Amino acid sequence: MKEKKYVEFICKGFCKFYKEGKEELHCSGYELLKNNLTIKELTMLSDYMTKTPSAEFLDDILVEFICSKCEFQTDGCDFREGLESPPCGGYIIISRIHRQLYKQEF
Repeated sequence: MKEKKYVEFICKGFCKFYKEGKEELHCSGYELLKNNLTIKELTMLSDYMTKTPSAEFLDDILVEFICSKCEFQTDGCDFREGLESPPCGGYIIISRIHRQLYKQEF
């Protein structure tokens, strides 16, 4: 089950695919963030993030690391399949954290 504060920040804040009432479903980006960062840490990082996704997010290493464990793989993922679709909110946040760690611009 998702935790409300994480849903508010990750899913509602960054995910185009979020649907109210589907709290039992979650991407692996959500799980990775929830298991490794407090909500306070995520909130502190939000100043560095825009919420508009773009093609810049495609990173083969992150796709393999995050998407390979995702529950939504079963039904297909337009982002992972290279179609013009934004990634999930968890992936967007992790991608931006990754870029910041390597001194790349968000």
